[in-house]
Amino acid sequence: MAVFSDIHSNLEAFQAVMADMDLIGVDRRVCLGDIVGYAANPVRCLELVRSLGCPVVKGNHDAYAGNDNDLDQMRDVARCGIEFSQVQRGQNGVG
Repeated sequence: MAVFSDIHSNLEAFQAVMADMDLIGVDRRVCLGDIVGYAANPVRCLELVRSLGCPVVKGNHDAYAGNDNDLDQMRDVARCGIEFSQVQRGQNGVG
């Protein structure tokens, strides 16, 4: 079993981790959240996690990106990543 988290929209790193899991024969996975935020591929990362069919815990970045909460408490770079994820969500019909 493998537990992973904090993908933060970094598709290339996530794909590398997934390849390592496959290489060592991981048969069960659990995602502890923060799939989106910071990097450039929130939708692709979300789709990949969903395709695994594994349990997922919603991270704080996922929660912020999934609704219209006030982002004033977030650091600038985190806020930018969440706002980008929100735009991508809207453009791709991802909910």
